[in-house]
Amino acid sequence: MVKRVVLIGAGLRGLDIYGTWLASHPEAARVTAVAEPDPLRRSAAAKLFSLGEKALFPTYEELLQERIPADIALICTQDRLHAGPAVAAMEIGYDVILEKPLGVTEEECERVYRTAKQLGRKLYLCHVLRYTGFFSTVKRSIASGLIGEIIHIEQAEHVTYWHFSHSYVRGNWRREADSSPVVIAKCCHDIDIISWLLDDPVISVASTGALTWYTGAHAPAGAPPYCLDGCPEERTCPWYAPRVYRQALPLVSGFRHAESRLLRAAGTFITACPEFVRKLCSRFRPLRFLSEWDLWPATAVTTDLTAEGKLAALKDGPYGRCVYRCDNDVPDHQVVMMQTAGGKSAVLTMEGHSYLEGRWIRIDGSAGTLEGWFTMAGERLWYFDHRDGKKWLLWEEKNTPSGHGGGDIGLMESIFLNHEEDSTPTLEELLVSYRIGFAAERARKEGRIVPIVRS
Repeated sequence: MVKRVVLIGAGLRGLDIYGTWLASHPEAARVTAVAEPDPLRRSAAAKLFSLGEKALFPTYEELLQERIPADIALICTQDRLHAGPAVAAMEIGYDVILEKPLGVTEEECERVYRTAKQLGRKLYLCHVLRYTGFFSTVKRSIASGLIGEIIHIEQAEHVTYWHFSHSYVRGNWRREADSSPVVIAKCCHDIDIISWLLDDPVISVASTGALTWYTGAHAPAGAPPYCLDGCPEERTCPWYAPRVYRQALPLVSGFRHAESRLLRAAGTFITACPEFVRKLCSRFRPLRFLSEWDLWPATAVTTDLTAEGKLAALKDGPYGRCVYRCDNDVPDHQVVMMQTAGGKSAVLTMEGHSYLEGRWIRIDGSAGTLEGWFTMAGERLWYFDHRDGKKWLLWEEKNTPSGHGGGDIGLMESIFLNHEEDSTPTLEELLVSYRIGFAAERARKEGRIVPIVRS
């Protein structure tokens, strides 16, 4: 059965990722209307989904007022426009696919939860890590009894220096008041995974963290407000905006750590000879994106992805600012400690200064240990047996699938192609993971252990 979808928010997640999947699976889904304030994005959505003007709306309120026949509302707006559209869509009669986070306050999360519960609507939150091969293997290994009883979990989300500066220093999530606490905005995936794996209710949390590096105190002498205003450190600064957005050199350099030899060689060569690569690739159409990068994060800066377009956007736009002279206030590193009712413990670390993007996990049990990494350079998961000391490779992926290690596609397949849904969190699981996140932020700010209240 083809499911009819209304898309609210046609940005990177809504259009470029989920929208592209929907458009390529007409046997499973059909987008019937789109709400998006950016006229260029609306136009791109109209082209992708073959929609007429009457199916395009500048706001979600206007779309929902039309009560367009549909089964699902796919909501991919900015964080502070999650709860409102989700509640309104469910009240009309739609099931909802909601980009994370569930809400930016506990009250918002409770409201979305109560609405779904009372109206009997399906609510799919885009906690896509559950749908990856890596974390599915972790979950199955624990469920099979391989490591015995879980005693302790350590999970770390290492955000690269350039990604953190893009999203949490220059970008949309740089200020808590304009988005949500960073432990919610960035780490809600991780808290959800830890809760899912523990299968034992968390009863209290403690946390510590601060904004340490991306402040005016660390600005080089003479550094102007914008990179293109003549920064004296442009040749040495890792965050120099043209370096990040014109050829995405910090992103490409991460390929040097890949499991794939081809990716390692490409990353090393491109990073060592950027100007030669730019000139060479500008003449070879399949590789033109390497001469003037036209993928994320450049797509967040401007819709004009030419050299001139990007330079114009960086000249006085938010992504062209010196990382030490922004108005950011969220921590660039944070640690969350959790205690369960059954005496288990878990620690989550987030930091925005890594050389490589990804997550590292270690789970110690009574019979053995799981240890692995889930990164843009590859994925591996090992099991270490306590009794005989043997080490087994349980999962390996050298060429990491795009979109959260394949999780974006896994989520869509689960919803629209009726694939196995064991990974789908219940409404109660969703709410509890956000209660943990908000409790962690209170613990960080107040310097105390915060109990988790359960309804």
